[in-house]
Amino acid sequence: HASAAVQAYRSNLVGTGIRPVSQHPDEATRKTIQALWQRAVPLLDADGVMDHYGQQATAVQQMIEAGECFAHLRPSLRPGVPLQVQLLDADMVDQSYTRALPNGAYAIGGIEFNAAGQRAAYYVTPRTPGQLFTTTFPPQRIPAADMLHLFAPLAPGQVRGVSWLASVLLRLHEMDQYEDAQLTRQKVAAMFAGFLYDAQ
Repeated sequence: HASAAVQAYRSNLVGTGIRPVSQHPDEATRKTIQALWQRAVPLLDADGVMDHYGQQATAVQQMIEAGECFAHLRPSLRPGVPLQVQLLDADMVDQSYTRALPNGAYAIGGIEFNAAGQRAAYYVTPRTPGQLFTTTFPPQRIPAADMLHLFAPLAPGQVRGVSWLASVLLRLHEMDQYEDAQLTRQKVAAMFAGFLYDAQ
């Protein structure tokens, strides 16, 4: 049920992809911009796994399941595309990085804020924690201008996202246990047998 709900949300929010349309007043320029965009779509993924529309769907699914998704905007290594987007697992932004910083700045949950309370940077680990063969590295500071943070704020001042499934996880777990118990009950019931025989 949860998987179907996530897929339905993703389909309704993204569909086949959110497509920009140039509003430039000159028709020739509009066509040039659209042609450049179409050429960039399959090359924007820094990991080279999917096109940009696939990235949109993955980012939305991650936001629903984990509560948030991060995207690192970085210089491209491919000719003809100046920028690439690397999606980051939410756990790669170090939740434990909370401290006071110089000049009135501070960090909460891996996100740095300046003295005015504006997001200044994100502290990102090179690999997902717990990944096989992962060596512990200190988090890298990435300026906020190079990062996108996709989440749905539920309260003023909220720093990190909350899974959209958080309110129903316990009920889903109980439903899973109930279905397992019912299946076991039916399996046991199917093993009972009766025999009729002539006692004489």
